[in-house]
Amino acid sequence: MKGQQTLPIDRIDVYPPRLDEKAVIIDGNLHEPVWSMASSQSNFMSYLPVDGRPTEDDTEIRVWYGPTALYIGIIAHEVHGKVRSTLADRDNLDNEDYVLIVLDTYNDKRSAFTFAVNPFGQQADGTLTDRTSTDRQSSLPFRVDDNPDYVFISRGRLTDEGFTVEVK
Repeated sequence: MKGQQTLPIDRIDVYPPRLDEKAVIIDGNLHEPVWSMASSQSNFMSYLPVDGRPTEDDTEIRVWYGPTALYIGIIAHEVHGKVRSTLADRDNLDNEDYVLIVLDTYNDKRSAFTFAVNPFGQQADGTLTDRTSTDRQSSLPFRVDDNPDYVFISRGRLTDEGFTVEVK
């Protein structure tokens, strides 16, 4: 989430099961039985504002796939403050709470596709690439390109404890 972004510092291996995608509606509710069978990860570390510190509020990510898509469910607890979210324009989530999903599909630890969603399911996306020895104009170890607009579906809902989001 913004203020406590959880970019992967170390590799997180996820082994999602293949499940029946007909059994889910992307509506921000993770109530369908397939979500209880998904692979689950939590205990993420902060990247910002302090790198490597455990996050103040727990976030659980659930992952599974079907014949045509990858499915990601997000359960974000926000007990230390109010959820910040609007119906922001695409790629304009900087002042919002959001979860950033980073997929290193080439398994090279040098490039990745990114998909961000805020509590209402508004989207941002792009790519991350490592900085070469000639590109030292930023303190970040990676370069962000938010020009790509990938096709994905996301819906989110506020809850009493924080928010939930479904991504396909």
